Amino acid sequence: MTLALTLLLTLVALGAGVGLGLFARRVQRLRSRPPAPPMLTADLYHLVDLMRRAHRAICASLTTVDGMPVTAEHIRGAGREVVGRCEALARLALGDGRQHVVEGRELALAVGEGDVGLAMILPDARIPEEVVDRALIELRQLAAGVHAQRVRERRAMPRSAVGMFRHETPESAALALCEDAQRIADRPTAVVARDPLTQVARVIAVSSYADRRLSQTSVAPDSAVGRALSSDQPLVGRSAEELFGHYRPDRRRREDEGIALPMRDGEATVGVLVVFGRPRALAPEVRESLVRKANEVAARMSDLLAVQAAEFLAMTDELTGLRNRRAFEEARARYAALTEASEAAGVVGLVCLDLDRFKDLNDRYGHEAGDAALRHVARLLREALRGGDHAIRMGGEEFALWLPGAGLDETADVAERVRTVIERTPCFWGGTHLSMTCSAGVAAIPDSTRSVENLYGLADAALYRAKQAGRNRVERAGPGDRPAES
Repeated sequence: MTLALTLLLTLVALGAGVGLGLFARRVQRLRSRPPAPPMLTADLYHLVDLMRRAHRAICASLTTVDGMPVTAEHIRGAGREVVGRCEALARLALGDGRQHVVEGRELALAVGEGDVGLAMILPDARIPEEVVDRALIELRQLAAGVHAQRVRERRAMPRSAVGMFRHETPESAALALCEDAQRIADRPTAVVARDPLTQVARVIAVSSYADRRLSQTSVAPDSAVGRALSSDQPLVGRSAEELFGHYRPDRRRREDEGIALPMRDGEATVGVLVVFGRPRALAPEVRESLVRKANEVAARMSDLLAVQAAEFLAMTDELTGLRNRRAFEEARARYAALTEASEAAGVVGLVCLDLDRFKDLNDRYGHEAGDAALRHVARLLREALRGGDHAIRMGGEEFALWLPGAGLDETADVAERVRTVIERTPCFWGGTHLSMTCSAGVAAIPDSTRSVENLYGLADAALYRAKQAGRNRVERAGPGDRPAES
């Protein structure tokens, strides 16, 4: 009996040892496997546009804590007001992490997930509730997927690089405050802050129940809000004209009265929280809670505004107000990092654009005329591009257009449209008509190359061919082109 028990225990031990050995080998094999491919591609614009098309939306916008919004709109154009509203709603969802359904002439939906905000505007507010619920679920899934992808990317980065991600903007902090204040007071709210560069006060956020037309409008210094910002004293306005210093001609709505509550960071006034409605009807304890909440956010907003101003100066061309070459290099580096992390190349187009015979214009009319011409071209570029595209002054009379989601054909179409606009739009300086044309070279990933490092060189080589072929034309990167040094 003892011998049988000893034999049984020996067999059990051997079995356990073999099992543990197999388990260890299995773990080792799993560890040695290459990581599974990520769920999402690098082409966020394509994903956002697919979401927009699936729901026949006017526009859709995805925003993150550390980047420009990625906005896809209907091919005929949603209009700047609607696009701006969509991007603001995405920032709102990013700021408060909530789900939003805003009804009006259109139906606006938004969700926030981690460091991602996603919004979509549908053309008709009369949509069945089950369709709205399904759309919100799909928005949430996409936002969660992008957030998860970004988390994986950050984990793969060196520890020093992770600190570069900024988790808030002044607008997202203000939007979150607006929603909190609206919940506390049960009234629409808005936040006004002074631009640290221009010192112009403007509405940087409005709550979901407030009039969207106020967003991004400037505030008159002698208005109630303007004086509250300067004097650090709460002030009352009996209409929007009194509050902000401008009149909104809408006979369908009663003009809003409200109170402007200064947001203090120590002794400094950072901004103003505007609470709409009759000020006398605001209970003292509610007002006290609003002031406390506003001051909590003020210190954070002060830092964010300072960081935003420094970043703007570092990435902006002083003469034209466009992004500068440093901003282009950062966009290219971010694209390369995202592509490497996701093991997939997203579609992106690049236009290299150069003004023809610009030196002759400078020599004939002087550098002041040349500066006026450059500012004129910069304005035309801003007006010609869709949301999410970037116009960049690379230096001198050379510009670049960074076009996420644009293949080679679409990039060439954009370049041709810009070329035509520059040729046909007169620029006047000192009573003189400055006639200008431009040449452009275009390249795209993956049509021209799969390497973002070669993209600029290929577009620049195509630009050189456009110059050699007679100027005032667009050339595409061809198979025989060799990328120049960038």
